[in-house]
Amino acid sequence: GFVGEGTVRGLSTGTATTMTAGPLVFSGDLHGKIGIIPAAATVTGEDGGYFCVGSANALADASVEIGGDAAYTNVLRFAPGVETYYVKSLTSTRPEAPVILEDTNGAPVRVSVGFPTTLSTAYFAGCGDLVKTGANAYQLTGNNFAATGALSVEQGLVSAGTGTAGGDATGLAGASGLEVRSGTTFVMQNAADTVWGEGLKVSGDGAIQLAGPGSWSIGDFS
Repeated sequence: GFVGEGTVRGLSTGTATTMTAGPLVFSGDLHGKIGIIPAAATVTGEDGGYFCVGSANALADASVEIGGDAAYTNVLRFAPGVETYYVKSLTSTRPEAPVILEDTNGAPVRVSVGFPTTLSTAYFAGCGDLVKTGANAYQLTGNNFAATGALSVEQGLVSAGTGTAGGDATGLAGASGLEVRSGTTFVMQNAADTVWGEGLKVSGDGAIQLAGPGSWSIGDFS
């Protein structure tokens, strides 16, 4: 691994530049396609190595791919003292290793993130907030957004469920809020009746579309 506050440039296309993660904290700038894989092949769980971001814009121009096998958890972490972290693009497809929206002290953080392909299904957990940005859609399937904070749709589309039997999203059942900003769309494609928690606050000037045959019960609107 490495530490510091300098600049690291990966490949803009093709295979990711792979970093075998620390533990370490990096507060510089990462550019291009970056793969993060835990370093310790014989250690499982959170002690298998991780990459901790120490500044808000360290990943603002990075396309991050979180790798490793099922043994590794909490691979990408966030240092305390930063309110919002910015990630240009994130690939995180392992349900056993979601991106935790908290700093290393357990306090909530906000992560603003885009996705590399349309209908990406990245996994998130923790008590912080996620701001979805960029043109590519984010797909809520099952419990891939298990955070208890809010999901804010700043750009593009968020689609919940698949519209087919067995494909309904429990989605934001534990979240505190859903914000759909102007010019964006949240689509609910529930095949069966779906109930999200009464504590879910829905706000914003964007569009909400019910596309599936099932009913959808949610919290308060504003």
